[in-house]
Amino acid sequence: MHADMGSTDLEHYIARAKANNRDISSITGGEGMNRAADGTPYWGPVDNESSRAKAAEKRLAIDQWECISCGTCVEQTDKVFFLPADAKATPIAQDGPMDLIQDAIEACPVTCIHWVTPEDAAQRGLATGEEPDSPRP
Repeated sequence: MHADMGSTDLEHYIARAKANNRDISSITGGEGMNRAADGTPYWGPVDNESSRAKAAEKRLAIDQWECISCGTCVEQTDKVFFLPADAKATPIAQDGPMDLIQDAIEACPVTCIHWVTPEDAAQRGLATGEEPDSPRP
C-alpha cells in the first residue's frame, strides 16, 4: 500500500512509511539535497541506495533485454515507470519518490532496474526514458 504514489513532499513520505509499517525515524532529510551522517549526499527525505545514486547524478535505467514486462515497477510508482502495451517497462521520470523507486528496484523479479552513469546507460543501450523515441503514457 502506498499512501500517495506521486508526491515527494515530506508529509507524504511519512504517510507512506506509516502505511507500509516502516520506521518513520528513517526519514531524516528534507526535500532536495541532504547529507547523511557519513557525509554522503542523498536526494530527498529518505537516505537509501536510490537517493544516494540520484545525488551522485546517476540515471535510473531499465535493461530492456532483461525486462519481462511484469509491471512490478509500475505498481510501486507509476509516476516514474511506464509499461506500454506489448512492450517493456521504461522510466518516464528521473526524479520521484525515492522510497518507492527503491522498492521497485528491490521488487523487480529479474533485477533489470539500475542506477548507472549516463555514459554507462548509453554504452549498454539501457532505457532511461530520455531517448527521443521513449514511450510516454
